[in-house]
Amino acid sequence: GVEGPDRTSLDQQYRETEARYRRLVEHSDAIIFHSDPGQRISFVSRRALDFFGVSPEDFLTEEGSSWVDFVHLDDQPRIRALLEDPKVQKGGLDEEVRVVNRITGRVRWVLIRLVPALKRDGSVDGYDGFGIDITARRE
Repeated sequence: GVEGPDRTSLDQQYRETEARYRRLVEHSDAIIFHSDPGQRISFVSRRALDFFGVSPEDFLTEEGSSWVDFVHLDDQPRIRALLEDPKVQKGGLDEEVRVVNRITGRVRWVLIRLVPALKRDGSVDGYDGFGIDITARRE
């Protein structure tokens, strides 16, 4: 392994890069999330509070909650069926769905992009997800 000043420099570069990406995620207008292969959320950006009326911490503490649970009830069967498709599991999806804010009841349209995060052996390790508010375009 790398030792001494070179190791310290690499650690510092890693921390700076991580901080830069964290700022990008937190200041993005998009909802950014990561889920495991079963769609259970392991990370969600602060923007989720605006859309869902649920804090990022609440997403993570709702045992076994899937991001699909936050999709409008009428859209859930379609999304669940798509997620069973092996082509979607390996290739991801772009889908327009409605979401409901749990505090205000406001319904918004969101374009969800789901991208598989693959292990070295090609199996799915989880999914990176992005949600963009498209309500103005749909109404």
